[in-house]
Amino acid sequence: MAGSAFSIEQARLAEARHLPGPCHDDFLRLTRSLIHGPPFQWLLVDAPDEGVRHQVMAAVDTVLHRAGLATNRLPLSDKILDVAMLEERLVKNARRDPVVHVIGRAGWLDGARWEALNLRRERLAAEARARLVFWLDGEAIALAPRHAPDLWAWRGGVYAFLPEARPAPSPAVGEARLSPGAFRDAQEADNRSIAERSRRVVAIRTWMEGHPDAPEELKLAPIDELGRLLASLGDLDEALAHWREVELPFHRSRGDARAGAITMGRIADVLQERGQLEEALRIRQEEELPVYERLGDGRAKAMTMGKIADALQALKEEKARLRLPEPPT
Repeated sequence: MAGSAFSIEQARLAEARHLPGPCHDDFLRLTRSLIHGPPFQWLLVDAPDEGVRHQVMAAVDTVLHRAGLATNRLPLSDKILDVAMLEERLVKNARRDPVVHVIGRAGWLDGARWEALNLRRERLAAEARARLVFWLDGEAIALAPRHAPDLWAWRGGVYAFLPEARPAPSPAVGEARLSPGAFRDAQEADNRSIAERSRRVVAIRTWMEGHPDAPEELKLAPIDELGRLLASLGDLDEALAHWREVELPFHRSRGDARAGAITMGRIADVLQERGQLEEALRIRQEEELPVYERLGDGRAKAMTMGKIADALQALKEEKARLRLPEPPT
């Protein structure tokens, strides 16, 4: 039985608070669409981290059950041989529950299968009358506009759920900079090898160059991932250039103040690691903190204030060292 509108909204907000910071906005968008949207929807989700995917999916189900919407899951495995079999399973699952989570497997939805799915879109809309949530990887989603353009036009939304960067450790007493590698650890806990991450950088850049007119919602995840990958590989000059020249203008053109503030914070992280403390402090105080205050994001505000305190302490210690007399010769 569905709860009241108030209890459903309280559940949405409560579940959002328990998710990593980068997931909040898209979680609220996704659950709002699932609860208040039409009976048939086709939604795409990019959640590359398995742990985050499980966490978000469980939170979505909690909210949907409060709203009286039952869910089931359909993994894309070797048991589903082709798109015809996928269609059969989708129809079966959709008749059972109003929400179906289709859990992708890397490489399953290639160009040919997207084309086959595109041809079946009318029958799916007629027979699989449910909210179909496809949890895919970014590469599979990137193939959809080219190989399934009609189905792509039907999308109810594209959502991305990314893991949260671990907060950088405070500088040790007497240090003006983060310890070596701390920034990269803070930016991305990526278990992929250096070779795998390097190949992913090439793949993203190739896709972006080949799809300059792709929808903004599709560009969002790869643009974010590219900056984090460059930082994790230690290419900080490249990461800075990407954040300043690509990602920050992208977020500003979309009017996404929070994403812009996150990007400015990443720039400040690099500057602080390099000892450019005054500029890092200026960014935190003038371009990052005011955004979180205006949005009422208490958690992000607290983290930023902690980094401001770290920078002030490092500046104080640096100036104290500069005032020390020269040792006697």
